[in-house]
Amino acid sequence: MVLGQAATKHLAVLGRVGLVDGRRQGREMRYAVEPERLAEAARQLNAVAAQWDRRLAAIGRVAERSTPGGWSPVTSEEGGDG
Repeated sequence: MVLGQAATKHLAVLGRVGLVDGRRQGREMRYAVEPERLAEAARQLNAVAAQWDRRLAAIGRVAERSTPGGWSPVTSEEGGDG
């Protein structure tokens, strides 16, 4: 499979961080996923996503408490900065 320059650059970055293994085979580069490293990266990203979910939920609770009657968006017809 022939890849474009952007894909090749992405694969090079993934190779530098150990998520894929690139090996030259003749004139071509062949890439293989490093499953253990990819699984670890996925676990870390899931942990970060869970932290953001908790933080955003906390922000939502604060916003609802500080606005009488809960939060309600202001449309352009009602006024606002638009």
